[in-house]
Amino acid sequence: MKFQELQKKDVVSFNDGVKLGKIYDLEINVQSGAIEKVIIQENLKLSNLFSSSNCIELPFDCIDKIGEEVIIVKA
Repeated sequence: MKFQELQKKDVVSFNDGVKLGKIYDLEINVQSGAIEKVIIQENLKLSNLFSSSNCIELPFDCIDKIGEEVIIVKA
């Protein structure tokens, strides 16, 4: 799966079904090449598009399921 495809999916909390936002960026371990964190942009308004103040960082292993339209996370 390409990063572009991940960015189009809504990220939803498994615990309460709340939409958290969309994947904005990934943190990758340079030595191992493994994805360590996903960075979720809570609100994609034009005024804060390039701001990291409304971001949630979650360990990659919090991702429970990647579906057709949503990514479910346990956080």
